Parts: sequence; structure tokens; C-alpha cells
Amino acid sequence: MYEVKALEHGKDGLNAYYKEVGMAAPDVANDRGAVVAAMDAGGRWLADAGITDMSEMSEEQVEDFIKTILAAGVAGFSGMDSHDDLFQLLAVRAAWEGCARGVREALREAPF
Repeated sequence: MYEVKALEHGKDGLNAYYKEVGMAAPDVANDRGAVVAAMDAGGRWLADAGITDMSEMSEEQVEDFIKTILAAGVAGFSGMDSHDDLFQLLAVRAAWEGCARGVREALREAPF
């Protein structure tokens, strides 16, 4: 469940961005739509790429995987569609930075 771990780390960056603009951030743990969207997108990406062993992924594949799950997860947050494009892009950027840290951490802990 690297998708969930990545989203959980991504929420820190997202929370910081929301705090910066004076708003309450959505909580990944409580926003089932975000988690389900990320897990579905991650599973589809792996299936489409024919990857069964994540330890064999190239750096480019890892980056594409992360971008896929993050974009789906952030888009899945309740109420995200009520914000303008700039807000959504900056929120994704903030979450992406935290997500990347989380995935690197998760891969360091992996048994491969």
C-alpha cells in the first residue's frame, strides 16, 4: 500500500499550503475518496505497465507512478473541484513534494 503511505506524507505539504492561504486542509485519512482514487489509479498504472515487482521499477517509472497516484488522490479530495486552477496546481505541488519524501522513505523500508 505504497499509495496510501505516499498520500499520508503528501498531506503534510498540502496541510502547510492550506495553512499558508488560511484554510483548513482536507485530511487524507478521513477522505476516503482521495485514498480510493489514489489506490485505483496506482493499481491501474501498475497493471498497464505490466509491473508485478516494484523493486524492478526504473527511477522514471517510480516518478510516473507517484505522479499518477498523487494527481488522482488530490483530485479525489472532497471539495477540490470548487477551487480555481491555480489553487489546485499549487495544492498538487505542495502535496507532490511531501509525497516524494514519503515514497523515498517507504522504498527505503521495503524488503528488496
